[in-house]
Amino acid sequence: MKNLDPVDIVDELLCDFASKLGLQLTDDERVVDLISCSGCSGWGLDTYGNLKAELIEPENEKIGFSADFYLDGDPNDDTSILGTSILVKVQGEVAKEDENWEVSEYEVMNVYFYPADEDYLDEEQLDAILSNTEFYQTFLDEISSLQVLNNLSLPDCNVQKTLKRQIYIGAITCLETYLSDAFINTVLSNDKYLRSFFKSFKDFKEQKIGMHQLLEHADNAKEIAKKARLEVIFHNLSKVSNMYKKTLDISFPSFSDIARYISIRHDLVHRNGKTKEGNETPVDDQNVDTVINDIRSFVEQIDKALKEKENFKQIDELDNPFF
Repeated sequence: MKNLDPVDIVDELLCDFASKLGLQLTDDERVVDLISCSGCSGWGLDTYGNLKAELIEPENEKIGFSADFYLDGDPNDDTSILGTSILVKVQGEVAKEDENWEVSEYEVMNVYFYPADEDYLDEEQLDAILSNTEFYQTFLDEISSLQVLNNLSLPDCNVQKTLKRQIYIGAITCLETYLSDAFINTVLSNDKYLRSFFKSFKDFKEQKIGMHQLLEHADNAKEIAKKARLEVIFHNLSKVSNMYKKTLDISFPSFSDIARYISIRHDLVHRNGKTKEGNETPVDDQNVDTVINDIRSFVEQIDKALKEKENFKQIDELDNPFF
């Protein structure tokens, strides 16, 4: 599979992996909920499409991808009401191991009956993000709640272990939500940042449009940018740090530990807390506390840089009111 571009590599992998992934997707909690209320039976993978892929860590030979998977069920005239097709939006990564490319991780981002008004679903997600203008305070509230939960001691050891895992997963989710909401709200509030995003975002660089489309794209610049950012995997810190730097001129603090926590979160979500080698990852009060504090410190430094940018912008506007 050498000398193939990222899309070709992932496409070839998915051709072999799709059937297995289709079975795994039908076990996803959100898919199960739709299947249970569909009234259909015999659900399975029909096809996949809308594949996007790019090299995210050249030195480690990693590729990030997103794709739409279509599940079909057999209709029952008496009970089939909502639909016989389900669209599952997936984001993930493939990595090269022992000279072979493999799907190393994936995450279900959205699930709904198909066909559906996808623009409406995107708008709902965007509305939720854009309404969270106090993104740092939201982060502090959520991460503080997780800290309180981590201080709880439950008599049942198994329940205690499950609680710690969920807190760990929740801490990474808080980080992703902050990075997403902070970036999107900051860029959309400043035309300078919006232009920088269009200049630097890889998907836009590779996109070709005709002269007759220029005005249309200019008029809809914010909407195009909004939807593009919904496709970003915000736990891919290498890509996100690059976006923050090129668009906002903000450098991330060192995130090697945070990246390791994200990798462990993947094991907790997809392997029930075990590594690829089958070793269980210990999750207890102390290491959960470390994860929470490190993420809090990481976000605090990024938010401080954002506020300094905002303060500079306000001073600049006062000094140059006509520019």
